[in-house]
Amino acid sequence: MMKLTVALAWDDEHQQPYDYEFAPVTTAHPDLDEGFWYAVTLAPNMAVEPVKTIFCLDLTGTHPARINQLIALINSGWLPPDTEND
Repeated sequence: MMKLTVALAWDDEHQQPYDYEFAPVTTAHPDLDEGFWYAVTLAPNMAVEPVKTIFCLDLTGTHPARINQLIALINSGWLPPDTEND
């Protein structure tokens, strides 16, 4: 229901239909490594338009060094380990 509410508010505010194909996508994972890998490797492949920017928001402020490490690892082909919850 939340998505519909947001879309209706968009329609009213902008006087044009909400574009469901161009809405920002978010992801949240309990494991930073897996979540970041998903956001930069799999999620963009599901997009209708090319993804030019991926924004990672660290609300805790405790992971900037790990995020930089993950960028280097992912660029070299690294994959996160399989998890038991899959």
